[in-house]
Amino acid sequence: MTSFSLQDRFTPSNLTDVRAYAFQSALAFPSQSRDRLWLEQLAVPVAPDFIPTPDGWECYENAVQDPSAYKNEKSVFYWLHRTFYHAAFIFHVPAGASMTLDLPVFPSELWPLLIVEIGAGANVTICDDLAVSSGGDTPFRGILVRAAERVKLQWKGYQHNEASSTFFDHQTFILGEESTLDFYHQEIGKGHTYRELLVQLDGYHSEVFSQILFFAHGNQQQEMRATHLHRGKNTVSHMVSKGAVQDRSHSRFLGYIQMEPGCSGADGQLQEHNLLLSSDANIDAVPGLEIGHHDVAAGHSASMERVDSEKLFYLASRGIPKAEAIELIVEGFFWDALQKMKDEKLARVVFDDIKTYL
Repeated sequence: MTSFSLQDRFTPSNLTDVRAYAFQSALAFPSQSRDRLWLEQLAVPVAPDFIPTPDGWECYENAVQDPSAYKNEKSVFYWLHRTFYHAAFIFHVPAGASMTLDLPVFPSELWPLLIVEIGAGANVTICDDLAVSSGGDTPFRGILVRAAERVKLQWKGYQHNEASSTFFDHQTFILGEESTLDFYHQEIGKGHTYRELLVQLDGYHSEVFSQILFFAHGNQQQEMRATHLHRGKNTVSHMVSKGAVQDRSHSRFLGYIQMEPGCSGADGQLQEHNLLLSSDANIDAVPGLEIGHHDVAAGHSASMERVDSEKLFYLASRGIPKAEAIELIVEGFFWDALQKMKDEKLARVVFDDIKTYL
């Protein structure tokens, strides 16, 4: 494992100034004014003088090329991370390679930017087993994955942070011609989470299926924003979110399908399914479509279920105790979606984690 010295990276020492900048940005975009609530928990840590470079990765010192304009660029956290990340690392996947890449985990005081460049015709699975213990810092991570043509890419993410953490994550995927992405992410951990996902379909006939599962409990707060941005012709996207909340928790999912001018033949679909396990819990499901071209297909649907006293009474009348009944309902809600990953071990780990909070 090698190390490099930080050079010319600005880390703000005055958190008040950072918050003031971020508040101004939030006020400039009223649709993102909710970001101001998260800024109260934002802390900008001072990075160590030397940062270890994970095995197989390289220190990336060139300018990072941002993706084309899209709605979530108005998020203050997008710009904060682009301005204040401490170190950038890059991993190259050769053309035609077949491999599994486990993302490195960094200490909470470090804000990393991880870049994965995937060569043409590669078959790659990226695994993200994320468990952050905050220790008073605010973990903040950025990920940029660029796939060339004919890439088959799968993402398996599992966030199970500790209760003390407030975590921010920004993920961008850019797909080349005839490349596909199967994106599976599970947001199960404690604490507060803010996550943004952008999948940019640049190449002709590129496709994405994204499935985000989340479960919140206690006083937990979660906010997840996902955007499928269609730019190439005959691109296809399907976004699914499934979330359950209990106790006094609050989750918010903003799903967005954006069709750029010139993306003839594009097809984007969005589905949101939610389950309320407690009367004091809350889910905000906010679907959005922006159609900038006439020759496209797009649609969205949403559902909200409640575990009410009548349903529990019905199950109790058949000899099923309340605790077991709730577990069966939650299993029925999540299990089919978990199995879509075709990873029985991870599916069982995630569901067993959920059961510990029921």
